[in-house]
Amino acid sequence: MNAESIVAVVIGKDRSNQQAMSEVFTSLPGFKVVVESADFANAVQKVETMSADVAVVFLDERPDVGCALLARLKQARPGVFTFAISSDRSAELIVKAIRSGADELSSAVPSIQELLPPVIKIADGRRRGAQGPHSVGEIITAFSPHGGAGVTTFLTNLATTIHRLTDASVCLVDLDLQNGDTPVYLNFKHPYSILDVCEHIENLDPVFLQGTLFHHSSGIEVLPPPPMLEDGESISAQNVADVLNHLKNAFQYVIVDTSSFLNDLTFSVIESAEKVFLLTDNMVPSVRAMQRVVNTLERLGVDMANLQLVLNSPVERSKISTHDITDVVKLEVKYTLPCDSLTAIEAANRGVPLYEINPKSPLVSGITDIGRALTGTNETYDSKGRLFGRFFSDARP
Repeated sequence: MNAESIVAVVIGKDRSNQQAMSEVFTSLPGFKVVVESADFANAVQKVETMSADVAVVFLDERPDVGCALLARLKQARPGVFTFAISSDRSAELIVKAIRSGADELSSAVPSIQELLPPVIKIADGRRRGAQGPHSVGEIITAFSPHGGAGVTTFLTNLATTIHRLTDASVCLVDLDLQNGDTPVYLNFKHPYSILDVCEHIENLDPVFLQGTLFHHSSGIEVLPPPPMLEDGESISAQNVADVLNHLKNAFQYVIVDTSSFLNDLTFSVIESAEKVFLLTDNMVPSVRAMQRVVNTLERLGVDMANLQLVLNSPVERSKISTHDITDVVKLEVKYTLPCDSLTAIEAANRGVPLYEINPKSPLVSGITDIGRALTGTNETYDSKGRLFGRFFSDARP
Protein backbone atom coordinates (compact mmCIF):
# COMPACT_ATOMS: atom_id res chain seq x y z
CA MET A 1 0.00 0.00 0.00
CA ASN A 2 1.23 3.48 -0.82
CA ALA A 3 0.92 4.76 2.77
CA GLU A 4 0.80 8.43 3.68
CA SER A 5 3.91 9.67 5.52
CA ILE A 6 3.70 11.27 8.96
CA VAL A 7 6.59 12.56 11.10
CA ALA A 8 6.25 12.23 14.87
CA VAL A 9 8.53 13.28 17.74
CA VAL A 10 8.05 11.58 21.10
CA ILE A 11 9.33 13.69 24.01
CA GLY A 12 10.28 12.38 27.46
CA LYS A 13 12.99 10.59 29.45
CA ASP A 14 11.36 7.21 29.98
CA ARG A 15 12.61 4.97 27.16
CA SER A 16 9.85 2.41 27.73
CA ASN A 17 7.21 5.09 27.17
CA GLN A 18 8.98 6.24 24.03
CA GLN A 19 9.21 2.69 22.72
CA ALA A 20 5.54 1.99 23.44
CA MET A 21 4.50 5.19 21.67
CA SER A 22 6.72 4.38 18.71
CA GLU A 23 5.14 0.93 18.35
CA VAL A 24 1.65 2.42 18.23
CA PHE A 25 2.66 4.97 15.60
CA THR A 26 4.33 2.39 13.36
CA SER A 27 1.26 0.12 13.59
CA LEU A 28 -1.21 2.72 12.28
CA PRO A 29 -2.95 1.30 9.16
CA GLY A 30 -2.58 3.41 6.04
CA PHE A 31 0.30 5.50 7.38
CA LYS A 32 4.07 5.33 7.30
CA VAL A 33 5.19 7.10 10.47
CA VAL A 34 8.75 8.27 11.00
CA VAL A 35 9.23 8.39 14.77
CA GLU A 36 12.04 10.22 16.55
CA SER A 37 12.70 10.49 20.28
CA ALA A 38 13.68 13.69 22.07
CA ASP A 39 14.18 14.99 25.60
CA PHE A 40 12.85 18.27 26.97
CA ALA A 41 16.07 20.11 26.12
CA ASN A 42 16.26 19.38 22.40
CA ALA A 43 12.57 18.83 21.62
CA VAL A 44 11.89 22.20 19.97
CA GLN A 45 14.94 21.95 17.74
CA LYS A 46 14.07 18.40 16.67
CA VAL A 47 10.43 19.25 15.92
CA GLU A 48 11.54 22.20 13.79
CA THR A 49 14.36 20.35 12.02
CA MET A 50 12.20 17.36 11.13
CA SER A 51 9.14 19.46 10.22
CA ALA A 52 7.17 17.22 12.54
CA ASP A 53 3.46 16.71 12.03
CA VAL A 54 2.82 15.57 15.60
CA ALA A 55 4.63 15.89 18.92
CA VAL A 56 3.87 13.68 21.92
CA VAL A 57 4.86 15.06 25.34
CA PHE A 58 4.90 12.87 28.47
CA LEU A 59 4.01 15.29 31.26
CA ASP A 60 4.33 13.00 34.29
CA GLU A 61 8.11 13.32 34.38
CA ARG A 62 8.14 17.16 34.58
CA PRO A 63 4.58 18.60 34.43
CA ASP A 64 5.48 22.30 34.61
CA VAL A 65 8.36 21.98 32.15
CA GLY A 66 6.20 19.84 29.87
CA CYS A 67 3.40 22.40 29.74
CA ALA A 68 5.88 25.18 29.04
CA LEU A 69 7.32 23.01 26.27
CA LEU A 70 3.87 22.62 24.69
CA ALA A 71 3.64 26.39 24.33
CA ARG A 72 7.16 26.65 22.89
CA LEU A 73 6.40 23.91 20.35
CA LYS A 74 3.32 25.77 19.14
CA GLN A 75 5.31 28.98 18.80
CA ALA A 76 8.15 27.31 16.92
CA ARG A 77 5.89 25.23 14.63
CA PRO A 78 2.27 26.45 14.75
CA GLY A 79 0.96 23.59 12.61
CA VAL A 80 2.29 20.77 14.80
CA PHE A 81 -0.35 18.60 16.49
CA THR A 82 0.54 18.27 20.19
CA PHE A 83 -0.47 15.21 22.16
CA ALA A 84 -0.03 15.44 25.96
CA ILE A 85 0.06 12.29 28.11
CA SER A 86 -0.32 12.42 31.88
CA SER A 87 -1.75 10.14 34.57
CA ASP A 88 -2.63 13.26 36.55
CA ARG A 89 -6.23 14.03 35.57
CA SER A 90 -6.65 16.99 37.92
CA ALA A 91 -8.59 19.94 36.54
CA GLU A 92 -5.62 22.19 37.23
CA LEU A 93 -3.23 20.23 35.00
CA ILE A 94 -5.82 19.67 32.26
CA VAL A 95 -6.59 23.39 32.03
CA LYS A 96 -2.89 24.27 32.09
CA ALA A 97 -2.06 21.77 29.32
CA ILE A 98 -4.91 23.01 27.11
CA ARG A 99 -3.92 26.64 27.61
CA SER A 100 -0.33 25.71 26.74
CA GLY A 101 -1.48 24.33 23.40
CA ALA A 102 -2.25 20.62 23.85
CA ASP A 103 -4.56 19.41 21.06
CA GLU A 104 -5.25 16.04 22.72
CA LEU A 105 -4.80 14.73 26.26
CA SER A 106 -4.53 11.11 27.38
CA SER A 107 -3.88 9.38 30.68
CA ALA A 108 -1.69 6.67 29.10
CA VAL A 109 -0.08 5.66 25.83
CA PRO A 110 -3.03 5.68 23.41
CA SER A 111 -4.14 2.62 21.47
CA ILE A 112 -4.16 2.43 17.68
CA GLN A 113 -7.91 3.12 17.71
CA GLU A 114 -7.41 6.23 19.87
CA LEU A 115 -4.47 7.58 17.88
CA LEU A 116 -5.85 6.96 14.38
CA PRO A 117 -8.54 9.73 14.36
CA PRO A 118 -6.15 12.60 15.21
CA VAL A 119 -3.57 11.30 12.72
CA ILE A 120 -6.24 11.21 10.01
CA LYS A 121 -7.11 14.81 10.90
CA ILE A 122 -3.44 15.75 10.62
CA ALA A 123 -3.20 14.17 7.16
CA ASP A 124 -6.47 15.75 6.06
CA GLY A 125 -5.37 19.20 7.21
CA ARG A 126 -2.03 18.84 5.46
CA ARG A 127 -3.77 17.74 2.26
CA ARG A 128 -6.08 20.74 2.39
CA GLY A 129 -3.14 23.05 2.96
CA ALA A 130 -1.30 21.62 -0.02
CA GLN A 131 -4.32 22.15 -2.24
CA GLY A 132 -4.75 25.75 -1.11
CA PRO A 133 -7.40 27.37 1.09
CA HIS A 134 -10.03 27.63 -1.66
CA SER A 135 -9.08 24.61 -3.74
CA VAL A 136 -11.57 21.81 -4.30
CA GLY A 137 -11.17 18.64 -6.27
CA GLU A 138 -12.47 17.74 -9.69
CA ILE A 139 -15.23 15.22 -10.35
CA ILE A 140 -14.60 13.00 -13.37
CA THR A 141 -17.07 10.41 -14.59
CA ALA A 142 -17.87 8.27 -17.60
CA PHE A 143 -21.11 6.94 -19.04
CA SER A 144 -22.30 4.52 -21.65
CA PRO A 145 -25.91 3.52 -22.32
CA HIS A 146 -24.79 -0.08 -22.82
CA GLY A 147 -23.59 -2.32 -20.00
CA GLY A 148 -20.28 -4.02 -20.66
CA ALA A 149 -18.97 -1.06 -22.64
CA GLY A 150 -15.78 -0.86 -20.59
CA VAL A 151 -16.70 2.04 -18.30
CA THR A 152 -15.45 0.35 -15.11
CA THR A 153 -12.22 -0.78 -16.77
CA PHE A 154 -11.69 2.74 -18.06
CA LEU A 155 -12.40 4.55 -14.78
CA THR A 156 -10.53 2.21 -12.42
CA ASN A 157 -7.47 2.48 -14.62
CA LEU A 158 -7.89 6.22 -15.11
CA ALA A 159 -7.96 6.64 -11.32
CA THR A 160 -4.77 4.62 -10.78
CA THR A 161 -3.12 6.33 -13.76
CA ILE A 162 -3.81 9.84 -12.44
CA HIS A 163 -2.27 8.93 -9.09
CA ARG A 164 0.69 7.28 -10.81
CA LEU A 165 1.28 10.35 -12.99
CA THR A 166 0.92 13.03 -10.34
CA ASP A 167 0.89 11.44 -6.86
CA ALA A 168 -2.33 13.41 -6.37
CA SER A 169 -5.01 12.28 -3.92
CA VAL A 170 -7.59 10.25 -5.86
CA CYS A 171 -10.85 8.69 -4.69
CA LEU A 172 -12.74 6.21 -6.87
CA VAL A 173 -16.47 6.07 -6.09
CA ASP A 174 -18.61 3.17 -7.31
CA LEU A 175 -22.14 4.42 -7.88
CA ASP A 176 -23.34 1.44 -9.87
CA LEU A 177 -25.42 0.58 -6.84
CA GLN A 178 -26.66 -2.79 -8.09
CA ASN A 179 -23.85 -4.07 -10.27
CA GLY A 180 -20.76 -2.21 -9.08
CA ASP A 181 -17.62 -4.21 -9.79
CA THR A 182 -14.76 -2.06 -8.50
CA PRO A 183 -14.08 -4.52 -5.62
CA VAL A 184 -13.66 -7.23 -8.28
CA TYR A 185 -11.55 -5.14 -10.66
CA LEU A 186 -9.27 -4.08 -7.79
CA ASN A 187 -9.46 -7.35 -5.85
CA PHE A 188 -10.55 -6.27 -2.38
CA LYS A 189 -13.20 -6.78 0.26
CA HIS A 190 -14.20 -3.98 2.59
CA PRO A 191 -16.74 -3.83 5.43
CA TYR A 192 -17.92 -0.32 4.52
CA SER A 193 -19.63 1.16 1.49
CA ILE A 194 -21.31 4.31 0.26
CA LEU A 195 -24.40 3.20 2.18
CA ASP A 196 -22.55 3.71 5.48
CA VAL A 197 -21.52 7.21 4.40
CA CYS A 198 -25.07 8.13 3.36
CA GLU A 199 -26.49 6.89 6.66
CA HIS A 200 -24.21 9.35 8.50
CA ILE A 201 -24.42 12.18 5.99
CA GLU A 202 -25.87 14.66 8.51
CA ASN A 203 -22.87 14.32 10.83
CA LEU A 204 -20.17 13.35 8.35
CA ASP A 205 -16.64 14.38 9.32
CA PRO A 206 -13.22 13.71 7.72
CA VAL A 207 -12.31 11.04 10.27
CA PHE A 208 -15.43 8.95 9.65
CA LEU A 209 -15.24 9.47 5.89
CA GLN A 210 -11.60 8.37 5.78
CA GLY A 211 -12.47 5.31 7.84
CA THR A 212 -15.07 4.12 5.33
CA LEU A 213 -12.69 4.24 2.36
CA PHE A 214 -10.59 1.31 1.19
CA HIS A 215 -6.88 2.09 0.86
CA HIS A 216 -5.81 0.32 -2.34
CA SER A 217 -2.23 -0.75 -2.97
CA SER A 218 -2.09 1.50 -6.06
CA GLY A 219 -2.33 4.54 -3.78
CA ILE A 220 -5.95 5.48 -4.48
CA GLU A 221 -8.89 5.38 -2.08
CA VAL A 222 -12.08 3.54 -3.03
CA LEU A 223 -15.66 4.00 -1.84
CA PRO A 224 -17.34 0.68 -2.74
CA PRO A 225 -20.97 0.09 -3.73
CA PRO A 226 -23.47 -1.41 -1.25
CA PRO A 227 -23.03 -5.14 -0.62
CA MET A 228 -26.71 -6.00 -1.17
CA LEU A 229 -28.69 -5.17 -4.31
CA GLU A 230 -31.64 -3.78 -2.36
CA ASP A 231 -29.42 -1.40 -0.35
CA GLY A 232 -29.10 0.93 -3.32
CA GLU A 233 -32.78 1.82 -3.13
CA SER A 234 -32.23 3.85 0.06
CA ILE A 235 -29.55 6.07 -1.54
CA SER A 236 -30.95 9.23 -3.12
CA ALA A 237 -29.48 11.59 -5.68
CA GLN A 238 -29.24 14.23 -2.92
CA ASN A 239 -27.29 11.77 -0.75
CA VAL A 240 -24.86 11.25 -3.60
CA ALA A 241 -24.50 14.98 -4.22
CA ASP A 242 -23.67 15.53 -0.54
CA VAL A 243 -21.12 12.69 -0.49
CA LEU A 244 -19.39 13.97 -3.62
CA ASN A 245 -19.24 17.46 -2.15
CA HIS A 246 -17.44 16.10 0.92
CA LEU A 247 -15.05 14.11 -1.25
CA LYS A 248 -14.26 17.13 -3.44
CA ASN A 249 -13.07 18.91 -0.33
CA ALA A 250 -10.85 15.98 0.65
CA PHE A 251 -9.39 14.81 -2.68
CA GLN A 252 -7.87 16.41 -5.74
CA TYR A 253 -9.65 13.99 -8.08
CA VAL A 254 -12.94 12.16 -7.48
CA ILE A 255 -13.51 9.49 -10.14
CA VAL A 256 -17.13 8.30 -10.24
CA ASP A 257 -18.29 5.05 -11.83
CA THR A 258 -21.99 5.00 -12.68
CA SER A 259 -24.56 2.56 -14.02
CA SER A 260 -25.68 2.39 -17.66
CA PHE A 261 -29.05 3.92 -16.77
CA LEU A 262 -29.51 7.66 -17.17
CA ASN A 263 -31.59 8.03 -14.02
CA ASP A 264 -31.73 10.86 -11.47
CA LEU A 265 -28.65 9.61 -9.64
CA THR A 266 -26.51 9.24 -12.76
CA PHE A 267 -27.69 12.56 -14.14
CA SER A 268 -26.79 14.35 -10.89
CA VAL A 269 -23.23 13.01 -11.19
CA ILE A 270 -22.95 14.06 -14.84
CA GLU A 271 -24.34 17.49 -14.05
CA SER A 272 -21.82 18.09 -11.24
CA ALA A 273 -18.77 16.65 -13.04
CA GLU A 274 -16.03 18.80 -14.52
CA LYS A 275 -15.36 16.13 -17.15
CA VAL A 276 -17.71 13.47 -18.54
CA PHE A 277 -16.36 10.77 -20.85
CA LEU A 278 -18.99 9.16 -23.08
CA LEU A 279 -17.88 5.70 -24.22
CA THR A 280 -19.12 4.07 -27.42
CA ASP A 281 -17.94 1.58 -30.01
CA ASN A 282 -18.45 1.99 -33.77
CA MET A 283 -21.49 -0.25 -34.18
CA VAL A 284 -24.81 1.23 -35.33
CA PRO A 285 -26.81 0.38 -32.14
CA SER A 286 -24.16 1.94 -29.91
CA VAL A 287 -23.81 5.10 -31.98
CA ARG A 288 -27.59 5.59 -32.13
CA ALA A 289 -27.89 5.08 -28.38
CA MET A 290 -25.13 7.63 -27.77
CA GLN A 291 -26.89 10.07 -30.08
CA ARG A 292 -30.00 9.85 -27.87
CA VAL A 293 -27.92 10.30 -24.71
CA VAL A 294 -26.18 13.43 -26.00
CA ASN A 295 -29.48 14.89 -27.22
CA THR A 296 -31.05 14.24 -23.81
CA LEU A 297 -28.16 15.79 -21.89
CA GLU A 298 -28.28 18.87 -24.10
CA ARG A 299 -32.04 19.26 -23.54
CA LEU A 300 -31.51 18.94 -19.78
CA GLY A 301 -29.01 21.79 -19.79
CA VAL A 302 -25.74 19.92 -19.23
CA ASP A 303 -22.70 21.98 -20.23
CA MET A 304 -21.70 20.35 -23.52
CA ALA A 305 -18.13 21.60 -23.13
CA ASN A 306 -17.70 19.09 -20.30
CA LEU A 307 -18.55 16.11 -22.53
CA GLN A 308 -15.83 14.18 -24.33
CA LEU A 309 -16.63 11.33 -26.70
CA VAL A 310 -14.40 8.26 -26.50
CA LEU A 311 -14.36 5.55 -29.16
CA ASN A 312 -13.67 2.45 -27.08
CA SER A 313 -12.59 -0.88 -28.58
CA PRO A 314 -13.54 -0.07 -32.18
CA VAL A 315 -14.62 -3.07 -34.25
CA GLU A 316 -12.19 -3.42 -37.15
CA ARG A 317 -14.73 -4.84 -39.59
CA SER A 318 -17.26 -2.06 -38.96
CA LYS A 319 -17.44 0.48 -41.75
CA ILE A 320 -18.48 3.28 -39.39
CA SER A 321 -15.63 5.81 -39.08
CA THR A 322 -14.89 8.38 -36.41
CA HIS A 323 -16.13 11.01 -38.87
CA ASP A 324 -19.45 9.16 -39.15
CA ILE A 325 -19.79 8.97 -35.36
CA THR A 326 -19.04 12.67 -34.99
CA ASP A 327 -21.58 13.49 -37.69
CA VAL A 328 -24.34 11.44 -36.02
CA VAL A 329 -23.68 12.25 -32.36
CA LYS A 330 -22.78 15.91 -33.04
CA LEU A 331 -19.81 15.54 -30.75
CA GLU A 332 -16.20 15.13 -31.81
CA VAL A 333 -14.49 11.82 -31.06
CA LYS A 334 -11.83 13.14 -28.70
CA TYR A 335 -10.03 9.87 -27.93
CA THR A 336 -9.81 6.35 -29.28
CA LEU A 337 -8.98 3.47 -26.95
CA PRO A 338 -7.79 0.42 -28.90
CA CYS A 339 -9.01 -3.06 -28.13
CA ASP A 340 -6.65 -5.20 -26.04
CA SER A 341 -8.92 -7.94 -24.77
CA LEU A 342 -6.06 -10.17 -23.59
CA THR A 343 -4.71 -7.55 -21.20
CA ALA A 344 -8.17 -6.38 -20.12
CA ILE A 345 -9.43 -9.90 -19.38
CA GLU A 346 -6.34 -10.94 -17.42
CA ALA A 347 -6.37 -7.67 -15.43
CA ALA A 348 -10.05 -8.12 -14.56
CA ASN A 349 -9.59 -11.77 -13.59
CA ARG A 350 -6.59 -11.00 -11.38
CA GLY A 351 -8.04 -7.77 -9.98
CA VAL A 352 -5.11 -5.52 -10.86
CA PRO A 353 -4.65 -2.37 -12.99
CA LEU A 354 -3.92 -2.89 -16.68
CA TYR A 355 -0.34 -1.60 -16.45
CA GLU A 356 0.57 -4.37 -14.00
CA ILE A 357 -0.31 -6.93 -16.69
CA ASN A 358 1.21 -5.18 -19.70
CA PRO A 359 2.62 -1.65 -19.30
CA LYS A 360 3.27 -1.52 -23.05
CA SER A 361 -0.35 -2.29 -23.95
CA PRO A 362 -1.86 0.23 -26.41
CA LEU A 363 -4.87 0.39 -24.10
CA VAL A 364 -2.62 1.45 -21.22
CA SER A 365 -1.07 4.07 -23.49
CA GLY A 366 -4.50 5.37 -24.49
CA ILE A 367 -5.70 5.75 -20.92
CA THR A 368 -2.37 7.32 -19.94
CA ASP A 369 -2.79 9.91 -22.70
CA ILE A 370 -6.17 10.84 -21.24
CA GLY A 371 -4.64 11.03 -17.77
CA ARG A 372 -1.92 13.33 -19.09
CA ALA A 373 -4.49 15.60 -20.71
CA LEU A 374 -6.50 15.81 -17.48
CA THR A 375 -3.53 16.55 -15.24
CA GLY A 376 -1.11 18.34 -17.55
CA THR A 377 1.67 15.81 -17.02
CA ASN A 378 4.08 13.86 -19.18
CA GLU A 379 5.89 10.67 -18.23
CA THR A 380 8.54 8.34 -19.58
CA TYR A 381 9.04 4.63 -18.90
CA ASP A 382 12.14 2.51 -18.78
CA SER A 383 12.50 -0.66 -20.83
CA LYS A 384 10.55 -2.64 -18.25
CA GLY A 385 7.65 -0.25 -18.30
CA ARG A 386 8.32 1.29 -14.89
CA LEU A 387 7.89 4.98 -14.31
CA PHE A 388 11.28 6.55 -15.09
CA GLY A 389 10.55 10.22 -14.59
CA ARG A 390 7.82 12.79 -14.20
CA PHE A 391 7.79 16.06 -16.08
CA PHE A 392 5.13 18.52 -15.07
CA SER A 393 3.79 21.07 -17.50
CA ASP A 394 3.05 24.63 -16.55
CA ALA A 395 -0.65 23.86 -16.74
CA ARG A 396 -0.80 22.60 -13.15
CA PRO A 397 1.24 23.38 -10.03
